[in-house]
Amino acid sequence: ILSETGEIIGGEHILASRMKDPCEVAKLYRYAEHYNEQFQIVGEPLYMDNLSEGNIRGGLSTTEEKSLGCIKKGGISEIKEVVAYAERPGRKGLIFMDTPGYDAASVAGMVAGGAQIIIFTTGLGSPVGNPVAPVIKMTGNPYTYKNLDDNIDFDASAVIKGEKTIEEVADQLFEEMLAVSNGKKTKAEILGFNQISMARLCNFNCSG
Repeated sequence: ILSETGEIIGGEHILASRMKDPCEVAKLYRYAEHYNEQFQIVGEPLYMDNLSEGNIRGGLSTTEEKSLGCIKKGGISEIKEVVAYAERPGRKGLIFMDTPGYDAASVAGMVAGGAQIIIFTTGLGSPVGNPVAPVIKMTGNPYTYKNLDDNIDFDASAVIKGEKTIEEVADQLFEEMLAVSNGKKTKAEILGFNQISMARLCNFNCSG
């Protein structure tokens, strides 16, 4: 499950190009439009939510630029279905879920929808965990891993340092996921980070 609607704003068309079902494409666009509308209602520009101070210090200049990076993390597989927050997917394969960008609420939505393991990518680090499903936190930033190695489970920086290929690191991440599936505790579990937060549900219906 790929999540966080705010992280695709400006790049919706790229995700849509990886979808074959026109009904699911329409749902994706309606969720993105609804996300924008919520900010217009309260008179806040979208970038106030999507670009954090850490993003700006890291060099991101626009919401679109951030979205391109977030979409890239979702790989290249076909997206089979678009589901509402905490909705259980009805198809197999890569799914997009409409969730907020807030870490704990996004993770909780996916877990409520049936996710059993979360692989959480972070650039500057995050303490997020979940009381139901283990959260494997990974980073491609070698400085983040060095400074937060007690909190980050997986270091993917070997790719940007040219030491390993994406495929090699992906195989290592898969092995880490299998190990957690077989009982290895994540850093969040060891530290007791198991916060829960559910996003407020509105009466929005993307099929309406």
